[in-house]
Amino acid sequence: MPKSIILAAALVFAGPAAAASPDPVLSEVAALLRDGRFDAADRTLRERPGSGTPARAFFTAFVTYWRLVYDEENPALHTEFEERLHAAIKPAEARLGSDPTDPDALLWAGTSRLLLAQFRAQQDQPFAAAREAKRARKLLEAARAAGRDLNAEPLFGLGAYNYAADRLPAIVKGLRALLALPGGNREEGLAQLSRAAAESRYFSLESRIVLATLYSRKHERRYDLALEETSKALASFPDSIVAHHGAARLNLSLARLDVAAAHCERALARARSLGDVDPAVLGTVESILARADLAAFRVEAARERAAALVARRPALPRDVLQTARDVVGESDALLGRPAWKGMRRGTPQGPPDAERLVALASEPAADPVIALMAGRALIARGDGAGASKWLAAAEKSRELPSWLLGPCRLAMGQAADLQGLRSKALACYRKAADGPSFPGRDAAYFLSATPFSPGS
Repeated sequence: MPKSIILAAALVFAGPAAAASPDPVLSEVAALLRDGRFDAADRTLRERPGSGTPARAFFTAFVTYWRLVYDEENPALHTEFEERLHAAIKPAEARLGSDPTDPDALLWAGTSRLLLAQFRAQQDQPFAAAREAKRARKLLEAARAAGRDLNAEPLFGLGAYNYAADRLPAIVKGLRALLALPGGNREEGLAQLSRAAAESRYFSLESRIVLATLYSRKHERRYDLALEETSKALASFPDSIVAHHGAARLNLSLARLDVAAAHCERALARARSLGDVDPAVLGTVESILARADLAAFRVEAARERAAALVARRPALPRDVLQTARDVVGESDALLGRPAWKGMRRGTPQGPPDAERLVALASEPAADPVIALMAGRALIARGDGAGASKWLAAAEKSRELPSWLLGPCRLAMGQAADLQGLRSKALACYRKAADGPSFPGRDAAYFLSATPFSPGS
């Protein structure tokens, strides 16, 4: 889900201090954000008494951050986010002027400045970003030391800082040294985030999403742990649209297409019942579903959904619209192939079964797309040897669309794994990972570490 840099993805989830009398409005706002109901969250913060507190001011900025997660190229949101961040810093630091040890004010001042550091980094202002990060870390450490009842809350920001600072490129680490910015520690950062995930009063879902995001990044590629964090998030928040979106995105990246589609359907059903989910959230989930359907060769359904998204421009973020246009184009290319029309004749409700696909793939001058589909259908049945024949034919054909080459090689690796040919499987996964990008490419890395088996 979050598309920003790791620091941004993690740091924004710093929750409020566990004070003696917790603010029930914050719990309500957190629940609204978990369903992408940004307008309702803004309205709740604006209309309920207590809007001038540091915590409420921070959550006002936090709502805009969530909007940016789903529409990060929106310049108006960038302006609004910076304004709200400064408005959040002001009451927190005013309180610190009266009591420099106030743990609640330390927490909100530190978290807000950490978000400002991330924002400056996105603006290509590294010195300003480093200065803000240094101030933020100091405030969060002070909050942790001062607050007897803070529990895990400051560990959100501190954990994210420790992880991100440890993963900085060498050139940025040189800048960190120049500015005397404290270093990081990957293991400590992950442990701090894990504790926050288990103990946070308001933001346990967000912490799980952060950890899943970190574990699925290229520096980690611990997809087993990412899936575990996603499962825990859904166990605690089974109806959350944000949780199902995160699960769908991760599973699509791992070529678990039916699982990804099921999470999208759950999220969209929830959105229909609520009626006020932000259009950018809906569009993002629908674009993932269209991608999953196309990758699973549910082409008519994918095209219909993607075309509907394109028709809703300019109400949707640019990346969502681009995905939708790509799906429409790739769907049209498949639907226009003569072999596809012949395959669909008499079977309008779904893909043909393995026997019919194999029969079509056996015809003279058969379409390599049909051969790919036959191979995948046989893999689903556990027939690795039978699948390998058709997948090899599809890969060798010059008529296989380039965007299907990666999925074909991935399937070749799965077929080899089913036959116990691990060395061949690894070679296929390497070719899939090194070739053109495609939805499900992360599965090549995942399966290189964990051999494929039916149902995995």
